[in-house]
Amino acid sequence: MSPTPTKPAALATAHPVARLARRQAIIAAVLFLCAAFAISSAAWPFAVITGLLSGFFAWVARLNFRSGDAVQLNNTAFDCVTRGRVDEAEALLAQIPATAQRGSTARAMALQRAMIALHRGEAVDAIAHATRAIERPKFFFTRDYEETQVAAALALRAVAQASLGNADGARADAARAEADDATSPTGLARVALARAIVLARSNEIDALGAHLGRAAGRALEWLTPRERALLRALRRMARARPKSVYRESARRDETTEEDRVVNWIAKLAPGAAAFAGEARHVEATDAPPLAGATAEAMQSVERSRAQNKKSSTKSMRARVLALWVLLVIMFLAIWQFLSPSDRDARVPEVPVAPTIPYEMFTWTVPAFLLLLLVGIIAIQSRAARRTARRVLRAQRAAASNDDARAMTEIESITKTRFPVVAAGAHLALAQLLERKASWPAVIAACDAGIARATSTPTVRAMCVDLTIPQLVETRAIALGATGRYAEADAELALLSRDFPTFAYAARAKFRVRMVATAHAGDLAAATEIARSRTLDLPLTLRDDILADVALAVGGGTSEEEGERIEAELRDDAELRAWIDAVAPGLRARLRGVRGPRVPNEATSAEQAHDEAAAELEAEGSPARPKRATVS
Repeated sequence: MSPTPTKPAALATAHPVARLARRQAIIAAVLFLCAAFAISSAAWPFAVITGLLSGFFAWVARLNFRSGDAVQLNNTAFDCVTRGRVDEAEALLAQIPATAQRGSTARAMALQRAMIALHRGEAVDAIAHATRAIERPKFFFTRDYEETQVAAALALRAVAQASLGNADGARADAARAEADDATSPTGLARVALARAIVLARSNEIDALGAHLGRAAGRALEWLTPRERALLRALRRMARARPKSVYRESARRDETTEEDRVVNWIAKLAPGAAAFAGEARHVEATDAPPLAGATAEAMQSVERSRAQNKKSSTKSMRARVLALWVLLVIMFLAIWQFLSPSDRDARVPEVPVAPTIPYEMFTWTVPAFLLLLLVGIIAIQSRAARRTARRVLRAQRAAASNDDARAMTEIESITKTRFPVVAAGAHLALAQLLERKASWPAVIAACDAGIARATSTPTVRAMCVDLTIPQLVETRAIALGATGRYAEADAELALLSRDFPTFAYAARAKFRVRMVATAHAGDLAAATEIARSRTLDLPLTLRDDILADVALAVGGGTSEEEGERIEAELRDDAELRAWIDAVAPGLRARLRGVRGPRVPNEATSAEQAHDEAAAELEAEGSPARPKRATVS
């Protein structure tokens, strides 16, 4: 029986959007009073304008009041999914009232339910939920964000279609998602996975091998551990001898996590189940703490926040104040223009020339000013949307290994005048720098991003669910990777305190502690943390491989799993460099545990090439370019 949890304790704290809604409600009330006074003074144009604005602010406040708890429930449900508590996640989603299931919230719920269904192997239900996420009408004010949700749903539906053998439907959804510039790197990775499943189910082994040779290396970076297990099984299937492709794997009894992942793979790609490797994921447990969030470390982190926020906040406050002064002056001018006067007494009895009727003029000017204001807002919004799309395109370039172009583009976007977009660009920059283990630059990018994201209460309310906590998470990883363990733990403490419904809370806790313990050389703690992974924890490939290496060194590994780990490290120079930067000497310990490799016909030629490349690197020659991972 599924649990029915009460409202999470975290929801006792109002979402920042609720505080924003209260301000909007106050503005609506003030404008309503202005409209009432204008009516009593017979200033009908002013009354109409203020009345319309009052109604608009009241409507927006009502939407925000309703969305606060819904967003937090949805985020908490997603966090439960990543922890392996799917039934609890569904119970939380069921608590979201129907009145709040609109726009991006409703689409996010449908998308999350599609993910849950697919991860249970229930492809028909996954398609139904994903279709709802795709076909719902878009809400005007969240249209851009909803377009990214639609793209994600298309990629997810492509995987579900492929798992049912609907090749045409899977290819159509994959093509739509790939052509959409709103598709994230994760969506593109799922597109590659869907195409691999189609080829595997149709037994096109040669085409499968060619496809994975092109796409597997990039896709592994962005998939979840569960999806990586499926992609790796498909890759082993493609590399197997033709006669071995037809072997079958008996259904497991699901007593272990390995049994469950094999049975899940069998539902999506039956032929690949026999090639599923060893699964080392268990139900999430509380990981051991780091050095501790000392008072000194907490003060250091908060002092850093205050120093970086100061200049950004002053700039934003000046802009907001200037805008309000302009609006007040504009409305006072309109009021003065439309106020009763002795104009009628001064009008000549016989006009000298034809004039525009006064009544028409009194309506034309306010209407023009109102349309001008709306036009300025629309132009600014469109410019912000275009800039946000540039961030997404830069992330896609980085996913295609075009790091130079991605870095240049993102750095230019961080200087935009739109604080929400700038904060997102700083996050993208920090994540790109984190891949390269440029820790001081990561911390600087995170500090700048947090400052932009908290420059005003309105901006903070827009960034509080994902952007700010992800910046805190990334900063904590950089602190842990540079030996500042107490400060890393302080960041985690602040993350739990200030963002209790962060959707990626479990991932943040795992990543920070995994990096910090590995850097400290505490193999026992790193091994314990590595065992706390769940299949649906959205880890990067770097985090996943770091945990794999820690487990292999700390607890041993099978021959097949060890070969897979070594192959992925061998074929990805950036991944090797990152592991060495985070945990110096850990790869050497892996080689010591594994011992000398015994060549086989699948790897002997590669090994000779890799050993020669390793010798060149040791002599100071440039490392070879990255190539597709094989195992």
